[in-house]
Amino acid sequence: MKIYNNDIMEAVRQRMGLEKDDTSKDDEIMKMDKEEVFREYCQWHGLSGAWYLDILEVIGNIYNVSLE
Repeated sequence: MKIYNNDIMEAVRQRMGLEKDDTSKDDEIMKMDKEEVFREYCQWHGLSGAWYLDILEVIGNIYNVSLE
């Protein structure tokens, strides 16, 4: 099973109330859409609200890529 890097997986696991090394819900994390994973990662690191949407838009504009 493909997984995100450790930093992302640990943050999302902790947002789910798990220990950072608890892999019991990794299948569930991998079923999330990428925007949801990004939101959970950002919120774990203190970016509350919809800041993650602004960041996605800025990244898309700077690098001229679609992140959907």
